Amino acid sequence: MKRFNFKILIHNLAFVSILCVMLVFTFNACEKDMAGKIYQVSDQQMIDEILEANPDELSSFLKIIDISGLRGTVHAYGTYTLFAPTNAAVDKYLSANGLSLTSIPKEKAEEIVKYHLIADTISTSDFVDGRLPAANFNKRYITTKTLTDGTSVYIEVDRVAKITRKDLRGANGYVHVVDNVLARATKTIDDVIKSLPENYSLWKEVYAASKINDYLTQLEAENPELVFTCFIQNNEAFAKAEIADMQQLLAQLRTKTPDVTDEQTLLFNYMAYHITKGFRYVVDLMNMSSLNTLVQGEVIVLKNNVTQVLLNEFLIGGVLEEGIPVNRDSEYTDMSVANGVIHDISGNIQIVKRSAFRIYWDLAEQPEIMALKSFRRAGTNIYFSNTDMAGVKWEKTFTSDNIKYTCWGVPTSINKDNNFIYGDALEFRLSTNTMKWVEFTTPVLVPGTYKVWYSYRALGGNGIQDLRTIFKQEGFEDQVLGVITTTYNKTPASYGLSNYSAEFFAKELIDGFRHQQINSKGFFDSANTCQSLGIIQVFNTGQHVLRFEPLKSAQYTTKWDQVLFIPVDEDQNWPKQDLTGKMIYEETPNCEIYPYSDCTVPEEPSEVRSWGK
Repeated sequence: MKRFNFKILIHNLAFVSILCVMLVFTFNACEKDMAGKIYQVSDQQMIDEILEANPDELSSFLKIIDISGLRGTVHAYGTYTLFAPTNAAVDKYLSANGLSLTSIPKEKAEEIVKYHLIADTISTSDFVDGRLPAANFNKRYITTKTLTDGTSVYIEVDRVAKITRKDLRGANGYVHVVDNVLARATKTIDDVIKSLPENYSLWKEVYAASKINDYLTQLEAENPELVFTCFIQNNEAFAKAEIADMQQLLAQLRTKTPDVTDEQTLLFNYMAYHITKGFRYVVDLMNMSSLNTLVQGEVIVLKNNVTQVLLNEFLIGGVLEEGIPVNRDSEYTDMSVANGVIHDISGNIQIVKRSAFRIYWDLAEQPEIMALKSFRRAGTNIYFSNTDMAGVKWEKTFTSDNIKYTCWGVPTSINKDNNFIYGDALEFRLSTNTMKWVEFTTPVLVPGTYKVWYSYRALGGNGIQDLRTIFKQEGFEDQVLGVITTTYNKTPASYGLSNYSAEFFAKELIDGFRHQQINSKGFFDSANTCQSLGIIQVFNTGQHVLRFEPLKSAQYTTKWDQVLFIPVDEDQNWPKQDLTGKMIYEETPNCEIYPYSDCTVPEEPSEVRSWGK
């Protein structure tokens, strides 16, 4: 006969009691019936309850919420931000529009509430001058700006309202009280341009003559959801480019784009080059590298210069074409309009037909890496996941499949190891059983035919990789460059030679190798390889994608240094670079190559320096 176990009974009763208490709290805290619907709620006030608790200030907008039928949304558990106009603001708005709280239609109330409501929790500490991080329920962006009236600092919203009370925290988000009702912009790009003041007279003249608005209207008719970003410029901006009137502009356009002769086409293309599809506020431009314009194949290049966004800054053949800043102080920058957004720029941008030019692209020069205080400081080791860098993407099999940025520093003396340009590199293991592909967004490339070179630190044994490279550009078929096997560089002994001569360089070039790094002693590190990936054809000016795929398992990580794009009709050997990144030509004396020596001291004859003087 089994004995009665009193301890087990007590234990079971305690467990059942605890379970019952948990269930009671769960049902009380997590469910509430509203108009036949179940919403998850909390003991903390929800957004609508915050408004309820402030009837002298916010009851009118709460009434509009009730009329709209969206009370359940702002009461539901979730992540929201509501800009709530005061009672005085609502009264002023209704009076100006011939409405009242008893006559406002449900559709109008819904439109008002949706404009003030965002499906994200955004505190004022998350605000930046410009658009908020998320669109509202009307699929438009609310803008904010921090201003001062001389005695206090305040936040302006959509250029029409001030925040009077901020960061009222509810269980499902934030409430910011504003002193005006917000509304979607009603003026279009066309409306704003036509109403610009006299100091934009040339822009208005060119805009009208281009007939670009007819084209925008046609695009909007085909897709009513389509919006645009338009860059405008005043007479002073034209003057900086030595353009005083329409005829001087046309003269420049004919010079810059000699393949187009028709005046109407020149003006249309000029204006279309100032416009891109989509919402592009300054905060967006700060994180982009190029914009496709309404001119097929023509892009605006973007560069983030800490506090500025620069348009079309090019470094070609050592000559810098300075970028045109977006004028962030202008009332016309970050201006929301009915069909997009407008920016004022402090100079002239236009299509320029450029010839293909060589690019020595250091893979570590990613914006997120360059922003580090420790960028190019010896001893830096930083890991990045596959969502951390806008310009580098890869497939992860394991959480540890990351890319490491490493800086050893430029060697202070000649050595045979880790001779990377600028002393840094990216380290990762591209392998069929781990990281199955990696894609790099290229620098801006202009149309032309290029030979592509890959500079890296070679590994033997299980570190050797077979890599397929694919060049991708939007609107065109992928170009498969072929497969290379990562291995050590060629040496003079590979061809029965005794030194690094012009003959040697010519022979290794035939085999798809070149020496990229050079130092003042004439020494080349055979483990730091520069190997040909193949030839690509670039059709559009802009940034494209270079994809690498491993074809075998590799046990070790590889250190990736540079990718070079050299036009096929240019010298593939020279110039090279010393470890500081300086371009080194055949005639460059040793004393001007790192590590430097005194040029006043005659150089001793060197057999290995026989390719030059």
